[in-house]
This record gives sequence, structure tokens and C-alpha cells, in this order.
Amino acid sequence: MSITLDHITDNFCTTVIRLVFESMLDTNINSGSTHGLTLEEVEQILNRYKSVHRVLLDGEVIGVFNPGTVHPDLKKGWELDKHKTYGRIGFVYIDKKYRGNGYGAEVIKQHSSQFDDYAECCAEDNVSSNKMLEKHLTFKKRIYIPIRRAYYNIYSKEIGA
Repeated sequence: MSITLDHITDNFCTTVIRLVFESMLDTNINSGSTHGLTLEEVEQILNRYKSVHRVLLDGEVIGVFNPGTVHPDLKKGWELDKHKTYGRIGFVYIDKKYRGNGYGAEVIKQHSSQFDDYAECCAEDNVSSNKMLEKHLTFKKRIYIPIRRAYYNIYSKEIGA
């Protein structure tokens, strides 16, 4: 498995636009009102925000992801140390024809290696993602997120914990 992760800010290819579009329709990723969007509207959104993180397999785009850190307002509910910065990925979306090969796990592994402390939140009914996270992080707790009307599992990796 030879995946690389990169970040682009323009010249979004049709594969990237399609994958972002599909990720917006995936209820495990997005709870917002995105149904009815067209590919052209997604391209306009990408051109406005000028940012996409890609997953590449031997140079071919096979996924998109949204890296970042845990927002300070979430740390208390997730039972995380408020003085630490925790890396996280908001979502990983791998093209359906490449799923089941460990590419999502490799994205988490590569991104989490950049941080001493790392945490993820995953919908309880997203069985495949929970299974993948359990391999790389430690289960911390189960919480209810009212805005999504669902239970989520919190996972973390902490140095010195």
C-alpha cells in the first residue's frame, strides 16, 4: 500500500469534485442540508474555499479527508485535557471501489503520527469506521450529540496518559 496525502487549493479534477460531492451525501459524515446540490455547485464551493486534502494511491485520487484539531469547546464533553492540542480528522471518504483495503486507516495513522495527542469522534452505527478506529486508538467514552440525534464513540491517543 503506497498512499500519499496532499493538499491542493485549485485545479480540482472531476474525481475530487465527485468524491467531495459523495462525502456531502454520506450521512455518516454530513448531517447538514446538502441534498439537492449538483456537481457544479460543489465545484463552486471548492473554488470558494480553495482547499481539498486528497488521498492518492500511486498518484491516483482515491479519497478526500478533512484534517484539523479538536475544537476547544469539545474537549470537556470528550473528557480531554483542556491544555493539550489534539489532532483529528473531521472525515475520511474513500472511493467505494477502494474501500476495505485499509486506506482510511492509513490516513488516520499518517495524520495522527503528526501529533502527540489525537482524538476522533465516530457515529456509533458507523460499524466499519469504529472497527478501524479501535485498531489505532483507545476507546474513551460514548456520548450523545443532540444536534445529530445520535450516539457517538470517542477515541484517543495521548502521550503520558
